[in-house]
Amino acid sequence: MSHSPFYDWIDHRLAAERQLVEIARITGLGQGRMLEFGCGDGAYLAYFQSRGWECLGVADDPDCAKAAFDEYQVLMITGHPAEAGIPRSSYDLIRIRGLLSYDEHPEKTLQAAFAAAAPTGYLIAEIWNGSGWPVLPASCAVKRTFNRESFSAIIAQSGFEPGGVIAPEMGDPVWAPYKANSGGQPFILKKWIDKIQGFFDRGSLLILFAQKPPAT
Repeated sequence: MSHSPFYDWIDHRLAAERQLVEIARITGLGQGRMLEFGCGDGAYLAYFQSRGWECLGVADDPDCAKAAFDEYQVLMITGHPAEAGIPRSSYDLIRIRGLLSYDEHPEKTLQAAFAAAAPTGYLIAEIWNGSGWPVLPASCAVKRTFNRESFSAIIAQSGFEPGGVIAPEMGDPVWAPYKANSGGQPFILKKWIDKIQGFFDRGSLLILFAQKPPAT
């Protein structure tokens, strides 16, 4: 799967360290069971696992899943989340990192997340901001773009109750910290474009927090 070049500028290990603190502040969860869709090389889950979380990843590439286990000892299952046989009503925190932008069936992915979430469990979903930079399907693998309104709507449609939406800009220290010595002039230029567009719909990413209603 190819990604927008922006993906390569994010320092995912640093993001995991900082986001763990922010997630605990917002949700009140210090530890628990965590499920991640679109888990890449497993480095993000590995950090949470090192902090006492019980983690499971879902990857569409068997080789990626094997490499993550070999390098980080993070357990992963392969396949589309809707068909991967994930335990139901089991996870305190479900994270979907970027997958909804690339997935041809985001509704099915969100239904699988809802089924896997424990009662009052949290969802954190991350997508490229369809009103920001850079999400052109011609230049990357993005199949579907969202803005704040459409993102909240598709999350609510799955059964989760959307909470706040965070819209970080490029280089955000928590949600999109960029790697040292990467990006160069193109990155600086695009970051300023991101700021200009921010007058209309700020941020390159949208991060949405939602919760499964207790009645379900």
